[in-house]
Amino acid sequence: MREKGFEVRLTQETPFIQHGAHNEKQKIYDGDVLALKTSDAVVVVLDGVDVDAGVAFEMGYAAAMGKPLVGL
Repeated sequence: MREKGFEVRLTQETPFIQHGAHNEKQKIYDGDVLALKTSDAVVVVLDGVDVDAGVAFEMGYAAAMGKPLVGL
């Protein structure tokens, strides 16, 4: 998608929580919410037996904002 000119945010490219400190968790949450708010659409990978908790949150947040949502 990047090669086609789309801006892409992959959670896997975001630093994971290292120390479990509240401010570290807050920074990750704030970045996630900002990405969702500024996105034109949200594409999620649904490749497991159960939906990942983070993906479920992102889907719900995107849906609540009326963002187009695509599940793969």
